[in-house]
Amino acid sequence: MNYKFLIYISYSYALPIGVPLEKEILKRGYTVKWFADIEDGKKAIQAKNNALQTINDVLDYKPDIVLTATDSVPDFITGLKVQVFHGFNAQKRPSKKCVFSL
Repeated sequence: MNYKFLIYISYSYALPIGVPLEKEILKRGYTVKWFADIEDGKKAIQAKNNALQTINDVLDYKPDIVLTATDSVPDFITGLKVQVFHGFNAQKRPSKKCVFSL
C-alpha cells in the first residue's frame, strides 16, 4: 500500500522537525505533502514543490496519516493524526500561556 502522509504545521520552527520525517517517508516509497494553516508556516514551505495551498487541496489529497507539530488538526481532515512532540515551549512565539507548570 502507498500511504499518503501529510506534514501539517503552523509555524516555521516546525520545518526542521518535518524535514527528517519527509526524508524517511520518501525513502520508504510513500507519498508526502506539506500544509501550513497560518502565514508564518505558509511562508516557510512556499518553496517546497509538495506543499498544498488550501484546505480544499488537503481534503482532495485525503491523507492516510497526518504528522503534526501543532496543537490541533481539524477533525474533518482524513487520516490518523499523530502529534510529533518537539520539546518544551522555548518562546517560539509570544504567549502568556505556559505549556508546563512546575
